[in-house]
Amino acid sequence: MTYSLVQYLVVTLGEAKESTPTISKTLNPEWNVSFDLPVVGVQSLLLECVCWDKDRFGKDYLGEFDVALEDIFANGQTIQEASRVAHLDGNTTF
Repeated sequence: MTYSLVQYLVVTLGEAKESTPTISKTLNPEWNVSFDLPVVGVQSLLLECVCWDKDRFGKDYLGEFDVALEDIFANGQTIQEASRVAHLDGNTTF
């Protein structure tokens, strides 16, 4: 018996929610998508991602992970942007 996953992510930030397209026939899906989600207040400090398997009977839970936005942003910049600024001017701005 062959089992084929049809995976997608549901991404939630505060009250905003988006879903990725489904990806089939892989155990290591890569979604190359971007979403514009509003960061509004304390409820928007945690990005929640839940992975589902879609089949003809509904959906099955596969797993989840969270990303704390304060780990990504430093002084209003993403860590990548802040690192680039620190590299260019020699000062650390974190």
